[in-house]
Amino acid sequence: MYKLGICAPYKRCETTLAALRLADLGRELAMSVKLLAYGDAQSRVDYYWDTRVTRDKGNAVYQWARGCSHIVWFDGDEAKYSKAFLVSPAAKHWYIPMPHKLRESARIDAHQESKLICPSKQSKDSLPEMFSFRNSSWCLWDSGLDAVQSRRPESDDVRIYVPMSSHAIDETGILSLRAISDVLRLFKNSIFTVECSKSWAKAGRSLLRDIKNEFGDRFSLSYGLSPVNHIKNMHQHDWTWIPSTRVNTGIVAQRSLACGTPVIVYNVSPHSEFIVEEQNGLLIECDIYSNWAGAPVAGPRFISVVNALSKAVVGDRELVSRCQRSLTTREKKHTKQFRLFWAREWDVV
Repeated sequence: MYKLGICAPYKRCETTLAALRLADLGRELAMSVKLLAYGDAQSRVDYYWDTRVTRDKGNAVYQWARGCSHIVWFDGDEAKYSKAFLVSPAAKHWYIPMPHKLRESARIDAHQESKLICPSKQSKDSLPEMFSFRNSSWCLWDSGLDAVQSRRPESDDVRIYVPMSSHAIDETGILSLRAISDVLRLFKNSIFTVECSKSWAKAGRSLLRDIKNEFGDRFSLSYGLSPVNHIKNMHQHDWTWIPSTRVNTGIVAQRSLACGTPVIVYNVSPHSEFIVEEQNGLLIECDIYSNWAGAPVAGPRFISVVNALSKAVVGDRELVSRCQRSLTTREKKHTKQFRLFWAREWDVV
């Protein structure tokens, strides 16, 4: 039997969602899967893996890697890589660098059987030259969910779900809240649900109180950002707005599409590689910068954000109907492509 080892952060973040998707795919393909948490592991991340993830303490990496035939890395820790190679020298290794999580010191001395998998087409052009891998390819992540056609009750209200990661709160939190406030003030039929992965600073908390006091039930706020709440909220809303300026895999947008809910995102890779304007979502025009690894970072424009949200509200019924017609077919096709890609990589078809 094949044994798959995955080393990744275990937190409420995009990288963990991508790692769990790969772990679940391995289980679907009848592989024995072991998950090693890189760094501190959070609780209540995933109901199945919470009790099965291996904490990174002491010599845990030796126990985790022993007997693995395939090992996938979501972080470039050469010390762990060397330990895993020591106890499982015949294992095949795949390294999936997260362009916005890379440290400048992240280097792996890859052996002959290692392969680099880039999480987007654009990263395939910039990342391979940073590492010593002989082989590299790329694939877009999929949601891991069965694509569905959403059936929402007819209503004049337009419900927009906003999952805010920690870096979105830090980098564009105030801008996002001011945009939400303006749209709520402009359109009486707009409703926003904001789910946050962490608490806000003083200025953010003050603005949140003002919005809640002015708009009442039309604005709801919660904390946790769990995968289960992700899916539930995406099913119950007309749009998902993802205000993250830095995206590694785009799996949050993929989950929304699989739920039959179009997305509103910044026009940066990898979102721009699978979101088509007014077909499965809306792309917010923005300035584009890059980090040291060449990964694109969105520079938000407040007017563009408000315009995109307004477009979603004003043209909601026609836009959502047009978007949803293409969602189910597209998601089923993409899920199959993703599954076959990794099945070929693992040679388990």
